[in-house]
Amino acid sequence: DIPLNDRILMSLGFVMAHEEIDTAIVGTRNPEHLKSNIDLFNSKLPIDRSIVTELYRRWNELDDNWIGQI
Repeated sequence: DIPLNDRILMSLGFVMAHEEIDTAIVGTRNPEHLKSNIDLFNSKLPIDRSIVTELYRRWNELDDNWIGQI
């Protein structure tokens, strides 16, 4: 399970869950953040497919009503 507040894991996991994606470029100015992202990639991915499915469900539920809410 992914904690709801772990946006980096959720975001990177969602992107890398797609076979079409070979590379994710994650920018940071902080070397510790870079190390943390590499560790996350090596130890926590891939995320469970049910999480990806749930993210798609939520996206479809919002339709275009999310625009301007971010």
